[in-house]
Amino acid sequence: MPYNPITYTIMCTERYIDPFTDFGFKRMFEKYEAYQLSLKRQRDSANIVSTAREEGWEKGRDQEKLRIAWEMKQAGEPTAKIIRYTGLTEQEISEL
Repeated sequence: MPYNPITYTIMCTERYIDPFTDFGFKRMFEKYEAYQLSLKRQRDSANIVSTAREEGWEKGRDQEKLRIAWEMKQAGEPTAKIIRYTGLTEQEISEL
């Protein structure tokens, strides 16, 4: 089989890519783009998890405030005291 530089380069791409050829430059650029895309996906996933966690904490804090306000209201505490300790509005407390 006669020597063909393109076939030989394709066969040897796992070992060495000559960046000074058109093929080598394109091949390296494709790998770089794939790497950048994987980094973007990883950052997006991390941001989604972080945002979901923050929203979960906020929802949990709100539910805990409502639970505490409900217990205080059941115990006969004055509305002003409930407002001061929970940070809820008078309307939110009256809806409990």
